[in-house]
Amino acid sequence: MKKTTLIARSFLALGFVAFGMAAQAANDLPGKGVTVQPLKSSLAEEAFQTLLVMRALEKLGYTV
Repeated sequence: MKKTTLIARSFLALGFVAFGMAAQAANDLPGKGVTVQPLKSSLAEEAFQTLLVMRALEKLGYTV
């Protein structure tokens, strides 16, 4: 086997390992099993921000 082919295959394998590690990290949600209760404001602008934060927390695994 040529040296350049061996090096290319090594880099390809390393890339697959790195991709697998990143995918595993994405599956671990920091808020899994944690319940939070957001504070809501009567101001429209702050209520919209609260909705955005609630959505983001849910995507991180928190129960809102």
